[in-house]
Amino acid sequence: MSKYSPRITGFDIDRMERLAKRASNKRLLQSAETVANVIKLDIGQRYPPASEAGTPPHLRNGDLQRSVSAKLVKDGEAEINIDAPYSTLLEKGTSKMAARPFAVRALKQCRDLFSEIEEHE
Repeated sequence: MSKYSPRITGFDIDRMERLAKRASNKRLLQSAETVANVIKLDIGQRYPPASEAGTPPHLRNGDLQRSVSAKLVKDGEAEINIDAPYSTLLEKGTSKMAARPFAVRALKQCRDLFSEIEEHE
């Protein structure tokens, strides 16, 4: 029996790799933006009243919410930035104020959501 070896011409493997990487980075950035949006929603409840210990901080002037952003850092790596100088104090608490976690909480919510999406794909 003769061996069949089809040939594909005009196939640019480097181009295909670049396209795959671009698609992967796009999806990664979309995931980071989803987490950033969940953070913004979690800290969107209006003040007053003040948030309770252990819950996300309530929205006072919008600076914290506006400081949340997502960006692609390099291929395969995205980051979520929270640039408000007091964000760490809210997230972790101080000796005089209980933590008002919002970033880690959103990451956990989205991790569970992304896991569910993966299971259904």
